[in-house]
Amino acid sequence: EANGVNVHPHIGTVTYLCDNGAPTVFLEKCVGSPYVGESIAGKIERGYVSWPRLGKHVSFDGLWLHGAPEELRKVFELHQPQASGKDQDD
Repeated sequence: EANGVNVHPHIGTVTYLCDNGAPTVFLEKCVGSPYVGESIAGKIERGYVSWPRLGKHVSFDGLWLHGAPEELRKVFELHQPQASGKDQDD
């Protein structure tokens, strides 16, 4: 990157060291150019979400765009039922 060129691995990996945190998002979208600053605009055909689990290991195409946006964790937590020890119907 120091020379303005991105070099991607053949295979990207994520290993989770805990059960919490933001999920990892993988997009089947590759950067069209190896040069830093080039546009990545365009259609995304498919995407995947992987939730953290201790010891879980995920591998994916090293060219795919990926990240773990904290905002996504917060959104999903808002829609999860709270653990209260009671059934949902009580």
